Amino acid sequence: MANWKIKSIDVENFKFFRTHFSLNIDCKNLLLYGENGAGKSSLYWSFYTHFQAYTKTQDQAKKYFLHGHNENLRNRYASAEDNSGISITFENESGSALVINDSLYNYYCNDPLMRDFMRLTMMSSDFMNYKFLSSLFDFCNSEDNEVFNLFEKEVLPFIDLDAEFIPIFDEGIAPSLNSGAWWAYLKTTYLKLPRNKKNHNFNQQTVEYKQFIKLVKQFNELMKDALVIIEGVANSMLENAFNVDARIKLDYRDATFNCPKSKRSRDGQLHAPSILIHAKMDDQNIQDKSIITHPKSFFNEAKITCMALALRLSILERRPGSSQSASVLFIDDLLISLDMSFRKHVIRILFDNYVGRYQIILFTHDRAFFHLVWSEIEQRKATKEWRKCELYATYANDYPESHLIISPTYIEQAKIYLKTFHLAACANTLRRLCEQQMKRILPMNLQLQINEREPEKVAVDLNGLITNYKRFIEQCQMIDVAPSLQNDRRLILNPFSHDDIETPFYRQELENLIMELERLSSIEKITIIGNQQIRQPDYQIKVSNGDYVHYTTIGFVESFIKLVYEGKTYFSNPKVKVYSSSDNKRIPNKECSLKTLFGWVYNAVSLKKETAPPMENCIYHNATGDILIN
Repeated sequence: MANWKIKSIDVENFKFFRTHFSLNIDCKNLLLYGENGAGKSSLYWSFYTHFQAYTKTQDQAKKYFLHGHNENLRNRYASAEDNSGISITFENESGSALVINDSLYNYYCNDPLMRDFMRLTMMSSDFMNYKFLSSLFDFCNSEDNEVFNLFEKEVLPFIDLDAEFIPIFDEGIAPSLNSGAWWAYLKTTYLKLPRNKKNHNFNQQTVEYKQFIKLVKQFNELMKDALVIIEGVANSMLENAFNVDARIKLDYRDATFNCPKSKRSRDGQLHAPSILIHAKMDDQNIQDKSIITHPKSFFNEAKITCMALALRLSILERRPGSSQSASVLFIDDLLISLDMSFRKHVIRILFDNYVGRYQIILFTHDRAFFHLVWSEIEQRKATKEWRKCELYATYANDYPESHLIISPTYIEQAKIYLKTFHLAACANTLRRLCEQQMKRILPMNLQLQINEREPEKVAVDLNGLITNYKRFIEQCQMIDVAPSLQNDRRLILNPFSHDDIETPFYRQELENLIMELERLSSIEKITIIGNQQIRQPDYQIKVSNGDYVHYTTIGFVESFIKLVYEGKTYFSNPKVKVYSSSDNKRIPNKECSLKTLFGWVYNAVSLKKETAPPMENCIYHNATGDILIN
């Protein structure tokens, strides 16, 4: 695991973000949902632009923030005078922080320490998105599946070769293993090779020319070796992790230089290599085992996505890690073409192999996928290692803005949905909140029911939960803070009642329901006796009247709960079992409610309801004599 992690990112006047936008990740993994048009992709590209800056000159890096430049990515609502930039704060395990800025006025590569840190971080990190995966096979049947241009931009910067290139000219360029640096050097250096004065063709007899020819040949050989390893790892993943019967074949065609045009002339150009992605079936029953040159025309989209993902992950496996930098894996809507079961499978592959090795920053606009990933995190009991955020599009002073919610509650989600007119989503969220609050407040015995026909279906449905809640708070002698809940369930919380939910009437009803559920959420529940303590003769009810004391030894048959609302306290009325009585007088029942028994005990010492002490002051631990309720 890398010592360094991203702590926060600040973006100003860049793409969607007009004003200052800040996201504190707190050195954790991040799961971020962003609705369309809320700035999710802008955040992804903010990270990408910042990470890529080390590969650019100052002018190349500055153009993205420069007003008037035709390639600038400034927010279009910002004025020319507004600063534009991206700042990322990294922190290591010892608490040391490194703030690295990339902006109109700041080019972090001017600081050698910052440049080297970001170079190492970029080399040990990766950006993966669905657009790249789909581009790998996005060719019609009449085209070659040739992807070197895509590799040059998205893959070569992350692949180290097995040898460094040695610069031909003394121009301050450092040797490098990186394949992207190799190819960039070849593209610029051939133009500097010595030429004949007579015809201005390259002088093939010079040392520099011969060294360059060797560099091109060496680049080709090293790239072939790297692609063989990548292909092998990808196919191993397809077989063992994805359980897909397709295999990838990477066909590398050499880069060439100064090719003959005729017997006496050459073209003087450096020609890029080609990488063709082909495939084949790997089933023992397959009769035709010939190469499939156009995979997209042959395989379904799920298999194509798996092949692309396996290839991308095999490239990731070549990342060199470093304790002197961060290792971050950015994932943006990677699995949108897969069905839900396959998504679960791929999520587990990612978690099993990359969580821990990398800081994961995962973006999605798909709410179902968002909940699916969070469910996996919860099942792995890893919620403390993740930060969950949501981005929504809002308007502030007539400008589009991002509204960020960190680990949003259902109430916060519902309010955002209501504000942005996603009324059906608001209702569905409130249903989940209502179920959550019913289960939080009710004791377990009121959440279950006996179903002899289908024993596995023991949970009470929402209708039953609300009915039991009404009875429970009446038993606690507490005011009903959500009196319209049952009507709301029929009108709003029923998933089949959303046909005309977009009407103003429903909007008002949703506002009222939110207020009711907020009141419900403010009820504090304290479990005094839990399920593990029931049916044990460990407690006494004891009431005195002068010198006369009466007590009974009891055990709780049901949970004993205290509710607190607006500073007032209310107690549940569980069943208790009476084991003995101090004077052996007749007791009302072997099992009865706590409040019924308490009434019988204070009557036994000639007290009435009006003169009896509070019940909570009269229940003790049998062994120690300490009062049960503090």
